[in-house]
Amino acid sequence: MKVAFMSSVLPRATLAELLAAGASHGYEGLEFRPEWKHAHGIELDASADQRAEAAKRLADSAIEPCCLSPGVRFNRDDPGERDESVHPLRIRGRELQGEYLGFPAQSVCRNNPPQ
Repeated sequence: MKVAFMSSVLPRATLAELLAAGASHGYEGLEFRPEWKHAHGIELDASADQRAEAAKRLADSAIEPCCLSPGVRFNRDDPGERDESVHPLRIRGRELQGEYLGFPAQSVCRNNPPQ
């Protein structure tokens, strides 16, 4: 098992700073919190150039990206609100997971989102 930390512990840190901080404290993995506009730049709406730069930095790092953790709420009672929350993840989340994290797109949720 690898010990990871979440980007929200250092929201003002750039990606380079996050990776350096994690390595200096003995972490092996990093979970990103997109949609909160943290300074790391890993966002669902990042440009292709931004995604490529982030992927290169991650590939060159000893810290392994382990998860994208957007603020999707699967537990909304109202189907319209739930779909509005889940929709961006369905559209971009799996694609970006592969680009940023380097593994095939897959659902990593314990609970299946409503269809």
